[in-house]
Amino acid sequence: MSILSALDQAKAVQKREISRAELVAKHLETIAALNPRLNAFVDMRGRRAIADAKALDTLKPAPRSVLDGAVTGVKDLNMMRGMFTRLGTKQMRFFLSPFDDSVVARMRQAGLQIVGKLAASELGSSPVTEPFTHGPTRNPWISSHNAGGSSGGSGAAVASGMLAMAHGSDGAGSIRIPASFCGIFGFKATHSLIPNPLGKIDSEDLTTNGPLARDVADLAAMIDVLARLEGRSSLLSRLDAPLTRKPKIHVTFQGPLTVTSPAVVDALGRVARIFETLGFDVEERPWMNGNVEEFLPIWQRLAADVPLPSDYGMMPVTRWLREHGRQVTHTHSMRRKRELEQRVDTWWGDADIWLSPSTPHTAPKNGAYSAMEGAQAFTAMAPIGAFTAIFNLSGQPAGSVPMGYDAEGAPMGVQVVGRRGDDLTVLQLMRILESELADVRNARSPEIHG
Repeated sequence: MSILSALDQAKAVQKREISRAELVAKHLETIAALNPRLNAFVDMRGRRAIADAKALDTLKPAPRSVLDGAVTGVKDLNMMRGMFTRLGTKQMRFFLSPFDDSVVARMRQAGLQIVGKLAASELGSSPVTEPFTHGPTRNPWISSHNAGGSSGGSGAAVASGMLAMAHGSDGAGSIRIPASFCGIFGFKATHSLIPNPLGKIDSEDLTTNGPLARDVADLAAMIDVLARLEGRSSLLSRLDAPLTRKPKIHVTFQGPLTVTSPAVVDALGRVARIFETLGFDVEERPWMNGNVEEFLPIWQRLAADVPLPSDYGMMPVTRWLREHGRQVTHTHSMRRKRELEQRVDTWWGDADIWLSPSTPHTAPKNGAYSAMEGAQAFTAMAPIGAFTAIFNLSGQPAGSVPMGYDAEGAPMGVQVVGRRGDDLTVLQLMRILESELADVRNARSPEIHG
């Protein structure tokens, strides 16, 4: 697929090789052709996006960031002025946002051209995106399977070539899961690096906003924009700098919630050998012990805190989470989070980096959980986040890198996790894998692509 990276789009705009309006129009054309088959975008601002671009083409403003002029979309859990914010639920189907939240405001201030809102699972509470509002967001690689969640629209848009980079958010793996399922890159920064626009809704601070993209440089550039990192603090400017030392790496293949598929185990083994060949100290270690019930009250409380008039018409799993979440006090939820965070710190050991599967298996089929009642559906879906959710509790930086395909051609991802505040090292190791796995990554093309 020939699509410019977000950074290259911005460079082309600044060099006057293409106008902003032309770039937006090209993206809208691709979206119009592919979105009916994928359900990635849920609201478009086509005419307004072109009008805004034409106005800036006339003014020719000085670059506001390295991404000024690039085209992107915003996940539909975020408030964006003049756009519907439906949160993937019928309860919000007519809500037109009167303002930009803090994250969207930073994207606009950086000169990113936002063409629409991207699909999310209902209230962002599920690792697959197939809400009652529009049905499943399909995986571009295998359209009978799901793009993942909750940033499923972002994953599908990037993997299909509708966008080079998209905004997402991650509360238990919601960036890394669709990145893994869709064969692209995703990154969750250290918590507190980027403002959390959910405020009191996410009092436990599980969620952070971040990018999904086709390359690591775009990830770093987007984190710089969202965190307002400039000059020597910029992640992009330091991305290709030599490592000051080779970090100690621990790797795990199996988690406590489910058995990792043989294809994922084999692919992760190849990743571990890459680092060993490059001279890194790599050691296999067991994953942290735990079960779904320990994390569940925190997730239930988060779902219950979303302010809605009622639970009428919601999906069974979302309704179940909210009903039980109202019985969980914030004190209990916060205490549970602190306990689990301390366990992560104890388990982490002397590693600088942990490698694991991003997801223990490839994307499930669309509708795989649709006939299940709430508790049953949650229990069935929970293993998808077996390797991701604990780092929302601990707040550590974590990214997903595509590491190949199973026999059916479904993508698989490796998760790279670092110590709090060491976002740069995580991105640098992701950059190494981007190069080392390029041939594997480019060996196939999605079933649906522009």
